[in-house]
Amino acid sequence: MNTNEPQLHRSAQPYFPDGDVVLRAAASEGVHLFRVHKHLLKHHSVAFNDMFHVEDGSFSDTYDGVPVVDMPGDRAEDLALLLSYVYHPTQLGQLSFKRFDPDKALKVSGVVRLADKYLLEPLRNHLVQQIASDWPTTLEEWDIRDAEIQATRKAVFAQKTTKLSRIIPEPVAAIIFAQEFGCPQILPAAFYQLAQINFKHAWEDLDEEVPPWMNSIPAARWSLLEKDNLVRFLHGFQSLEDFRPHEFYLLSEHCWPTKQWADVDDYGWIEERSKCYAYLCELVKVVWGKGKRRDPLQLLLECLDYGKYPELSKERFPEGLCEHCRESLPTEIARERGEVWERLPMYFMLK
Repeated sequence: MNTNEPQLHRSAQPYFPDGDVVLRAAASEGVHLFRVHKHLLKHHSVAFNDMFHVEDGSFSDTYDGVPVVDMPGDRAEDLALLLSYVYHPTQLGQLSFKRFDPDKALKVSGVVRLADKYLLEPLRNHLVQQIASDWPTTLEEWDIRDAEIQATRKAVFAQKTTKLSRIIPEPVAAIIFAQEFGCPQILPAAFYQLAQINFKHAWEDLDEEVPPWMNSIPAARWSLLEKDNLVRFLHGFQSLEDFRPHEFYLLSEHCWPTKQWADVDDYGWIEERSKCYAYLCELVKVVWGKGKRRDPLQLLLECLDYGKYPELSKERFPEGLCEHCRESLPTEIARERGEVWERLPMYFMLK
């Protein structure tokens, strides 16, 4: 072995005294060596079998009495995790990462590339699922996860020490991961979460000292957003900003216009004849005027708490909503939210 090679590290895991080959891979600091068993790697991977078949008899370097194989392009940190799987395939579940870790997609990407390179599909699928599991694919899953994140935000605000971005998923890294490794089902939720983050709040600024209340404001890795994804983001952002529910369709069937109304385009005329329609118009106006317009899923939920708005007081609307509209409003809001969720792929130009 070339004794002049800088910062050579014999890896503790895995390095087996009876191994018959040493894999040499670059690390963030120096070079790491892994002493392993060729037959085991060949058993798990056709790619390793082919590699060793080519290398057999042509090794030009040795270490600790066995041949050395260079692993060009393979990071030692990623290779260590891949070899851990090769030696302990039944313990795949232990190769797990912290839930909601914002760095998870970046940590896992290199290993998934190696799993692709060496045709280790079980490892690849497991790691991809580790990322996908942090992102909802249905509206119901979104609501559950969003409630959890909002509770976390409140806790962060109260503690004033932890930064929210350090303990919730980061959307840009997830978007890049999903596009590279084929899990497009998480893209709508990731882009939607990204749309809720102020462009001024960049990941690179997280280490800066800020007032404690700002710790609960999320940041994103905006600098990683390439042109095509930036266009998708801007298109979706504008679509969410422009969205507003049609008050007409929030009415109960009981309050829907008669056939005589159907040909009337003057909503002022309709409003005069439907107190519920007037009430719903004011409700949407108030909610969309007070809330973050690029989060229509939350704004629609806010419409259900109509009793808290002074603009809709008994003084202004003595009769409020009729019984039929009160009963049907949750159903109509749920329908509107479902339609928004289904349109997210279109908003963000994902299909």
